[in-house]
Amino acid sequence: MSTDHLQHLPGSRVLELDIEGMTCASCAARIERKLNK
Repeated sequence: MSTDHLQHLPGSRVLELDIEGMTCASCAARIERKLNK
């Protein structure tokens, strides 16, 4: 996943997680929604 398009704000950080077992876009979207809260 490229993070070049993200705006880095003071105090923010980028975290990359390798999660196995997600076999569809719906699974990935669910994880992203929860992490963005």
